[in-house]
Amino acid sequence: SKICDTLTSPHPRMSHTLKTKETTECIQVVVRLRPSEEEAVVADNTEVRVESKRFTFDRVFPCTTTQAQLYEELGRTAVLDVMQGYNTTLLAYGQTGSGKTYTMLGPGELEPTASSPPAPPSGMIPRMLESLFQQAAKTQEVVTKIEMSVFELYQETIYDLLRPNTGMEHRIREDAISGRGIYIENLKVVEIADLTTALSTLATSLKHRAVGATHMNACSSRSHLIVMLMIEQADMVSNSMLRSRLNLVDLAGSEKVDKTGAVGDRLKEAQTINLSLTLLGNVIYKLTDGKSFHIPYRDSKLTRLLQDSLGGNARTTLLCHCATNVRNRNETLSTLQFAARAKQIHNKPRINKQMTLPEALLAHSQAMEEIKLLKDFASMLQELSALRTEFYATQQENLQCQQQVDFYKYKHRESEAELEAERNVTQALRLKWEQAFPSHIHPLKPGRSNSLSKAASEPIDRRRYPLHQRLPDTVSPTAQGGTKSKHALDASLEECAKLKQQLLTSTARIRELEGAMEDMLATVDGLERKCDAQRKLLDLKETELAALAPPSAQVASPIASNTNEFAENVALEILTKSELLTELENDIYMLESVRMSKEETLLRSQTISSQLQSILDFCSTTLAGLPDHPQRPSVTNQLTDQSSRAASMLRRLECPRRSGGRRWA
Repeated sequence: SKICDTLTSPHPRMSHTLKTKETTECIQVVVRLRPSEEEAVVADNTEVRVESKRFTFDRVFPCTTTQAQLYEELGRTAVLDVMQGYNTTLLAYGQTGSGKTYTMLGPGELEPTASSPPAPPSGMIPRMLESLFQQAAKTQEVVTKIEMSVFELYQETIYDLLRPNTGMEHRIREDAISGRGIYIENLKVVEIADLTTALSTLATSLKHRAVGATHMNACSSRSHLIVMLMIEQADMVSNSMLRSRLNLVDLAGSEKVDKTGAVGDRLKEAQTINLSLTLLGNVIYKLTDGKSFHIPYRDSKLTRLLQDSLGGNARTTLLCHCATNVRNRNETLSTLQFAARAKQIHNKPRINKQMTLPEALLAHSQAMEEIKLLKDFASMLQELSALRTEFYATQQENLQCQQQVDFYKYKHRESEAELEAERNVTQALRLKWEQAFPSHIHPLKPGRSNSLSKAASEPIDRRRYPLHQRLPDTVSPTAQGGTKSKHALDASLEECAKLKQQLLTSTARIRELEGAMEDMLATVDGLERKCDAQRKLLDLKETELAALAPPSAQVASPIASNTNEFAENVALEILTKSELLTELENDIYMLESVRMSKEETLLRSQTISSQLQSILDFCSTTLAGLPDHPQRPSVTNQLTDQSSRAASMLRRLECPRRSGGRRWA
């Protein structure tokens, strides 16, 4: 199990990004309420109440919250995280008409001038762009480069808003080696040197975004908008470099067709938007249910683009928008439930720092040491695999020998039963002869009493012929006419001789079987000693391998180690139970085919029944306590098959049949 844990534990790769120690943290979930005349939502600083249901979040912004207040609590923190080297995502979610675009971009057209700070109604994106350039200008030793990409996801198709109507195909790719992460092919990237260029570029791209009018919103967003900022900071003093990414996402709102009145193209857009948000909710459910081994990021392009933001290397803030009026009560509850589940997601953010030359040399030396250790592991694992194969073969041979020993034991018991029956028949014939010729019916001649008394004490086969020679002299004249009794005695004596010969043959066969049993027991003892020696050698090899384990393997998760050990122990126990089932099946066959006494049959049946019941208890207990593991389906199938096999054998034992179809008890 230690070796399996070593092989399954992750090993650090040598890449251009220095990976610091990973820590997990939950994504930040906040709620912003849109004002209305008839409000059905009650909120305070961190709690939202809709009738009798309560939801708790990191922060709840009431209807009176201004854009500046929202930016100070969310946007400024996100900018500081980006400048420290963390990937950051700000995600706006909510039903259509709840104020997502107003929060992210602000009302009306963006002003592409930077002669004055953004106006008070400006949204999060313009304010965060301004803050980025302010932070970049604070230090002279660090050269900051900011690049921007703006694109939309319309009906599951990516459109580049900085280079529209080109007909180029934009595919989603991933570069895990260089640390680039998720990116899009053929997407235009613009370097922005100041706030004026950034706002002008953003305003130009937003003119190409898909929008439309519905009954709920005169300018409804019909696509998911993503503004991607790549920040690169080069420190001229330490020659280090930080690369981070800021994703600003304005999702299209979920909508009900009966309220929006969507028809034609608007209806198709609504269906695509709702499907995309449903798949997003499915990914969040899989991330938080604690049972899923596979997260379906590739089910939609939106979830694929947000893969790093949901459970990956990013600090994510989910800004949920809710309409507080009574008419949208159901949609508000759905949004709050989505936000409550998303709050359980754990991300693994880290500082994306590029290696310096000394760090790269150190990582290279560590990688070479690990390669050497892994080569040693490979050779030792091959030897260990050969030892395990020989060990299992020896165990199988031992099992076969044990089955043969049990078979000969049954044969020995059968021979003993036949021998006992022959002895009983011989004793009955002896009693019959003594009753047919009592001593008071056959007076002896003078001088013959001692010899006859001596002959009476001898075995029947030794005094057979002397008795026939003197029979006319010893019997009385009244008994000499009983020739029929004489012939019956002769027949009985001949039958006794035949039974004695059969008894001698059975005795010789029993001695032969006993000799074979002794040879088999000696073979079994030798195999057991060989198994013990191989088991000790296997333990010694495992100890040596554990001592050679690399540092990354020694710090493997104890939970994963315990899970792998449990899975391997269960597999070995399943193999043992399978061998026991085979042995019990042979025992049941012997009970059905070999004639035994009623007491012995009952005792053997009770023993087999108790063993089968213990196997059933083991299967049920193990099935109930199986942990999450990649081998869990295979182990579950094996346990189910063993349970069914044991139950079938138990029913067969409760209602058995002998050969020929006659029942026996």
